[in-house]
Amino acid sequence: MPARDLADNVVMDLMDRFNIQGHSLFMDNFYTSPRLLDKLLAVGTYACGAWRKDRLHFPWELVATTLQQGEAQCFKCGSLTAVKWTDKRDIYALSTLYSSAMTTRRRGRDAEVTKPQLIVDYNKFMGEVDLNDQFLSYYSTG
Repeated sequence: MPARDLADNVVMDLMDRFNIQGHSLFMDNFYTSPRLLDKLLAVGTYACGAWRKDRLHFPWELVATTLQQGEAQCFKCGSLTAVKWTDKRDIYALSTLYSSAMTTRRRGRDAEVTKPQLIVDYNKFMGEVDLNDQFLSYYSTG
């Protein structure tokens, strides 16, 4: 198993028993790549993940544009949707599950925030993982 394919192989091995069931997988930026998302889609699993701009095959069109806070830009390539959304900093994500749909949520009494639905759901599902990791950090494992 080549070291450069290690992350892809780990995800594919873990998801093997869930293929062809239409599940959706959310993952952090360590695992997210266009190649992995295409592999997962080929076996019937949709995926969504944060994406680092220093990775291979990153669509540099997203980086070239400067966005104001709350603005988003989408780039579609085949079954993949790449999103750049600017909050306090630029957030990048890649998905085979979402299009460029936007959603508006109320923040406080008067403020509204418009985000890509991809970002809203990623934060929702990955927030559960982050919370679990936080709880586990309170307990010694050694």
